[in-house]
Amino acid sequence: MIIGVSDHKREIIGVKDPLLLEEKIPNMVFDGIQPFVSPFISVMNVEGKPVLIVKVLPGVDRPYYKKSEGVFPLQQIRSSISLSPQPYPH
Repeated sequence: MIIGVSDHKREIIGVKDPLLLEEKIPNMVFDGIQPFVSPFISVMNVEGKPVLIVKVLPGVDRPYYKKSEGVFPLQQIRSSISLSPQPYPH
């Protein structure tokens, strides 16, 4: 993910306080995502404006989920006719 680039026109707009964001993003991820995942964050200067590059590598403890929504106890299995809820494999 790149923070500091506009969504629609893809213009470099930068961020106001890149070092503060670099500190806040891991805390937001830790507070909101389960199991723990650690993002890699770097600050780059593009066209004289600071942007953040955020990478999250796939982990072994998937699936990841929002703590506020909990683990989804059922998954959807698609057959040729319909979707059927099935217990999530552990």
